[in-house]
Amino acid sequence: MSEEQEYEPQLVSITDDNGQEFVMELIGLVDQDGSTYGVFQPFEEIEDDDDDDIDVVIMKVLEDGDEMQLESVADDELADKILAAFTEMVESEQ
Repeated sequence: MSEEQEYEPQLVSITDDNGQEFVMELIGLVDQDGSTYGVFQPFEEIEDDDDDDIDVVIMKVLEDGDEMQLESVADDELADKILAAFTEMVESEQ
């Protein structure tokens, strides 16, 4: 058996306030202040390889049985704190 595992992205469909639906990829989870938050990025091909900035969406993760429920994070300071913790986690893994 090969030690390499095939990458399978965790995809979720998120609907914004205007009713537009987006497919997002879960790229990480962060525990912050007793809650779990998901960091998501759009699931699409990135056409401009020179652009290192990737838009992310941070959502609070709520467990509902076997399903994952998501709640938007309206507090910009909290979102910045979660993003900083995620960035630190990713950099420490490299």
